[in-house]
Amino acid sequence: MPKTAALVAAWNDLSFNRQLAALVALGLALRLVWALLVPVIPQSDSYVYWVTAGNLANDGVYGVRPDQPFSYWPVGTSAVYAAFFKIFGVNMTTAVFVNLAAGALLILTSARLARRWFGEREALWTAAILAVWPSLVMYATILASEVFFILAINTALLAWDARKLPAAGASLLSGVTFALAALIRPLGLLVPVVFAIMKAAKERKIVPQAWRLVVVLIAMFAAIAPWTARNYAVHDAMVLISTNGAPVLWMGNNPETDGGYMPLPDKVIGMNEVERARVLGDEAKAYMMSNPVRTGVGFVKKLINTHLRETIAVHWNQSGIEKRFGAGAVLPLKLLTQAYWMIVFLASLAGVGLVVFMALKEKTLKDKAIALMSPPLGLWAYYACMHAVIVSGDRYHMQSIPFIAMLAGFAVAATFSKLKSKRDVLQTSEAKGA
Repeated sequence: MPKTAALVAAWNDLSFNRQLAALVALGLALRLVWALLVPVIPQSDSYVYWVTAGNLANDGVYGVRPDQPFSYWPVGTSAVYAAFFKIFGVNMTTAVFVNLAAGALLILTSARLARRWFGEREALWTAAILAVWPSLVMYATILASEVFFILAINTALLAWDARKLPAAGASLLSGVTFALAALIRPLGLLVPVVFAIMKAAKERKIVPQAWRLVVVLIAMFAAIAPWTARNYAVHDAMVLISTNGAPVLWMGNNPETDGGYMPLPDKVIGMNEVERARVLGDEAKAYMMSNPVRTGVGFVKKLINTHLRETIAVHWNQSGIEKRFGAGAVLPLKLLTQAYWMIVFLASLAGVGLVVFMALKEKTLKDKAIALMSPPLGLWAYYACMHAVIVSGDRYHMQSIPFIAMLAGFAVAATFSKLKSKRDVLQTSEAKGA
């Protein structure tokens, strides 16, 4: 016990920045160990990112085949890998190093946001939760969009209120980074709007946030415009970022759907990307309009399904895991990722409860509503609702992980603070009694 107390005291004596650096280093070390143990064997989406990134780097063409450019998937993830492939070569080592850097920066930027929105203790708990999160550790050996998207959104949110930059410069930087996030996942297109509404309500200053939003959106769409122009040249049609939005909407809204991923129907085989998107988008909208009750029930089911489990990182690493440890290691790792997810998820719900409780203590209804404008809560709700409308799956709560970790950290910090207060009161009472 004395040694433990000494370690705790030494930790508490460190500055916030040093504590955060230690937690980021811990997260990076875990990811590096995983990457050294498990070989990268791309499968499913990872294989497509690997091939398209290689084609971009080697031939300057975005497509699964270098002679067939496409826009079905957003270009952002492949472009990030391709940029580093262009410098260091098209190989898995480069991809892993990019993943390691992005994973460490995810922890750092998430903690910085948590510090801004909650406080230092909550920020450190956020960093600790993210540092040892098993699925995030396993993403070191997956070519995927999740970590890049999170990092781009975090950076854009930090830039929004960057204190060391003039307002215009901060807004331009935020807009360009939001553009990168949208090019990785178009879901990022509306994030600045959602965030601006919450900021305006929280600060009770509509005009400044409205002007900032205008600048952010102008910068954002200016940065996306070259890719839109490329899409027009390829398809002779207006495609802002990608053509898979309507097919994904169809996957989650058709008579045979279970709410998750499903293959596209045979009838669209042979159609070009734009025509296929139009046909499936029209079918999905018609289904939703004709079946409002079933659509509403599906919304709830998809909302639950997205947050019910977390085994996607093991699934995408399965070939590498089996090659290194054997098939028997897959199930225990799935149990580990699922158990960690459920613990953090429940802690985050406690954090949501604290936010709501604090809001209810406000005197007026207006003040209660404003107190609920917590960015982690609002942005998590935005992502969750969007996927409840389109398609569900455990991979789709991954983009909310920083916000979930912040709310969990908020609950954990509050719990320890309360325990400390009780202990201090008890010690004071004992001292008086003596």
